[in-house]
Amino acid sequence: MAYSAPFLSSQNDSRPIDYIKTIREDSTYEKIKMFQEALLRRRSEIILYINYFINYTAYNYYYNWSMNVDLILELAVMDYPFQYWSYHDEDIIEIPDTSESAEMLFDHF
Repeated sequence: MAYSAPFLSSQNDSRPIDYIKTIREDSTYEKIKMFQEALLRRRSEIILYINYFINYTAYNYYYNWSMNVDLILELAVMDYPFQYWSYHDEDIIEIPDTSESAEMLFDHF
């Protein structure tokens, strides 16, 4: 159960996205969008790192990863803007260039 969550105004409530667009400069939002697109375009490379993370890290012992890896990637990519602004509000971290290696993208992700 969520401790604090908004009431949705419809099934496709755009308010969270609208809010994210207003809290920072357009250039940062554009970098986030480009990063998300790069992760999805390079899906086959990124999934290799997700599989490794699931199977060969301590998280394998604590979580039951019953979701499809493609779905895990898509949900995480959709959640990226929220996570970025939640954890890096004051100290804007550098988003990797989309031409970086898949490993570098995944490490940031």
